[in-house]
Amino acid sequence: MLVTHQFHPLFGRQLPCVGKRSNLQGERLLLQTDDGAIWPLPLNGLILSALIQKLSRATGARSCWFRT
Repeated sequence: MLVTHQFHPLFGRQLPCVGKRSNLQGERLLLQTDDGAIWPLPLNGLILSALIQKLSRATGARSCWFRT
């Protein structure tokens, strides 16, 4: 997943998703950094890169800017 929230410390980094968590504040994906730390991020601060790659291949587009 690509972190797209411009004020987040992990902005611009591509990190693997290792799980998800839901609570009263909404759904969050758990992303793991290279040092093993787990960061819970809300979906509105992420671009779902796997979905974008699928959509790009399906439409033949070079880039696709969908944001959740």
